[in-house]
Amino acid sequence: MKRLADLRPKERVALLKAALDHLLNVAYSKNPDPFWQKRAAMFAGKIAQMTSSDGSSARALYMRFIEEIPAMKAIWEAKLAALPSSQPN
Repeated sequence: MKRLADLRPKERVALLKAALDHLLNVAYSKNPDPFWQKRAAMFAGKIAQMTSSDGSSARALYMRFIEEIPAMKAIWEAKLAALPSSQPN
């Protein structure tokens, strides 16, 4: 869906939202396969970063991932640190 969103600018937002919803279903599923959970969560973060210029969507997602997928806490904290600051300079 992400590739399709790149090809269809008029449908980009809807396609990215659909992709994000699917990835979050995988990331938050009960008893997920750790490999697919990690891949889904990582890509969900990338898509969340694409959907908001200030990183607020990705920030909220990474904060939730810290709680939901604590085994990857260091990764989520690094991703949070790399996001643009939400405070004006």
